Amino acid sequence: VRHRLNEDGLMLVEVPDAARYQAFPVFDFYWIGQVEHINHFDEVHLRLLLSRHGFVEVESKQHHVRIAPNVVNPLIQALFRRGPKSPTARSEGSGDLRGAVHNYLVEQEKRMAQQRRRFQRLCTRQCPVYVWGIGLEFFCLYHLGELRSCHIAGLVDNNPAKQKKTVEGRRITPQEVLRDAPANAAIVLTSALHGDAMASWLSSIGFVGEIVRIA
Repeated sequence: VRHRLNEDGLMLVEVPDAARYQAFPVFDFYWIGQVEHINHFDEVHLRLLLSRHGFVEVESKQHHVRIAPNVVNPLIQALFRRGPKSPTARSEGSGDLRGAVHNYLVEQEKRMAQQRRRFQRLCTRQCPVYVWGIGLEFFCLYHLGELRSCHIAGLVDNNPAKQKKTVEGRRITPQEVLRDAPANAAIVLTSALHGDAMASWLSSIGFVGEIVRIA
């Protein structure tokens, strides 16, 4: 980007604010699990990275965007201009990104332990379990939350591309299969963003079994 900017050119950067992950909980490990974000920044470390590559901060601010009724994304927005490269630049200020992320992970592990207990209860009941929403949250619960130990009767997702795939031999099917779910079944809604809409649809078809919300 620096090589493509004019001398008076500006670059606007917006990234999730890792220092505030714990203040905006969504689902266990949700902010760390976003596959498009490899590195996690606070304002101090974003400024440090850009200064090493020849940018000087003009201004920055913390803000947030609501991406679903119950999900708020904490963000850093910063404006930079071209400047001298500073490969030995060191962090300034009191930012404690390592501590903030560590505290976030500790809290998320506690939440995951609660999820394990919920699924252990379903396992004990030996009821058929349908899982609706085959995305990040599902795979986190499947591998870390002992969801895979339940008596899984079906995997459900409305995305046609996912319906061509399988998870350990189980084919992903459309939501219409839930119309035939027995009364003793439990349906686990593994979507942090769309849980309300899913629950509303289940109510509209008269599902009388247990609905398990993960967020």
